[in-house]
Amino acid sequence: WEGQSISNKKGEVTYWKGTSLVFECTRSGSSFIRGAGKSIWRGRAIPFHVEGTFDAKTGRGSLAKMHLGAKIRKSVAYEILVEFGKQGGEAKITGSNANSRFVLIRVKIESNPSGSMTTDRSTSTSISSSVGGVKAAAAAAGGG
Repeated sequence: WEGQSISNKKGEVTYWKGTSLVFECTRSGSSFIRGAGKSIWRGRAIPFHVEGTFDAKTGRGSLAKMHLGAKIRKSVAYEILVEFGKQGGEAKITGSNANSRFVLIRVKIESNPSGSMTTDRSTSTSISSSVGGVKAAAAAAGGG
């Protein structure tokens, strides 16, 4: 997954690079996102972790991005929308808060026999669930 966030006041751009996300879905419909990557901001590469939840039916939820840099240790919370593209289509996550907004796009993926999806840019996505609707979303996203 790669993308960018833009501050609402100054229009400053932060790039999300090499972002690896794992999606976990439960029978109740609650879903979890966990992952890591690097923010590129003002020429600095700042590692981060993300954690969040979303509703598997609507795609709506929340995400916290925690920067883990030596000088910059900041947490940012977003309201999000997770959209799994139809087979061959675009999968993306959009988010916003009072100060900024972001868009992440899933980069090219290839399915492997384990059922997880991997990309050609060292990012990965894994969708596992026994929920039929989420399995359908995963299949539509190209994995399984």
